Amino acid sequence: MIQEIGQELQRRKFDMGRRALGARLAVEYNLVPNKEGVSAYVDKVASGTPFTDEDEDSIVLFTFADSGKITAGDLVELLKVQKMPLTSVTTAERVVSMSTQMLVPDAMSFETALRSGIDKEPPVADWLEKQRRWHLIAELRASILEGKLDVSEEEAGRYFAENSAMFADPELLELEEILVETKEAAEALRRQIDNGTSIGELAGSHSKRDLDHRDERGRVQFFAFEKALWGGLAEVAKEAQTGVLTGPVEVEGGYSVFRILSRGRKAVTFDKVKTRVVATVRWLRKQVLFEELVEKLRPQYASEVVIDEAVLESLLEQE
Repeated sequence: MIQEIGQELQRRKFDMGRRALGARLAVEYNLVPNKEGVSAYVDKVASGTPFTDEDEDSIVLFTFADSGKITAGDLVELLKVQKMPLTSVTTAERVVSMSTQMLVPDAMSFETALRSGIDKEPPVADWLEKQRRWHLIAELRASILEGKLDVSEEEAGRYFAENSAMFADPELLELEEILVETKEAAEALRRQIDNGTSIGELAGSHSKRDLDHRDERGRVQFFAFEKALWGGLAEVAKEAQTGVLTGPVEVEGGYSVFRILSRGRKAVTFDKVKTRVVATVRWLRKQVLFEELVEKLRPQYASEVVIDEAVLESLLEQE
């Protein structure tokens, strides 16, 4: 338990330091949000159509330095890594907030690394060359798959009917919360709540939670997977019982007292998730096509393939 607490504190300190450095460098490199690009991103998500490669590159969310930019593609990739649907970021405020917290620190650090010439150092140069090769492989795959991934609405509808649970909305938590700086202040507020004062009455004058993330009465909504944005609150809320006053608990930014109001997943219709269903069917077809390609090429290049049995055996032992 002590080791886990230590690791969590270390993670939070690293994350806070990373954001602080990103904020300082953002000023130095003149980071500026691009309102037109942010609006274009929001409109694209609202339309329900998938982002194309051209969309991801041409929709610029931030500019910095002489020619630096953070694009829609960067945010789309982040959401994939975080396993968050595109529909979790649907307002200009959320685009800017999430990008500032999650993308800007890395973009600023990368710009600093390039200015220091780190990309010319042998280990880094070797890594970049490997990345270039992977990009070439991706281009090859794209050319092989061209015209073979069209999915009809009937095919997508059949897949949805058989796998509808896969596409249900993620668990959404709604809670009322007060966030204050010290444990003592949180305990005093907890006593007032226990004595009958509502969280809503106290939140307006006491909670330091940003109004971008709550309403005036302390109500907060977030999906369970958004833990990276909530500084420990999501993890604690996930374990809390609905309707039970919880806290004070230490989270990023202070101490939280909260009560879960509701939690659950909503069923969805095919029309609402059609884009995701089509993308899933397309991905599954892609795997089949590549397996067929490998089977076709294996006899053709069999004489040129050499297997290092010792290396293979060592890798199997590691598993």
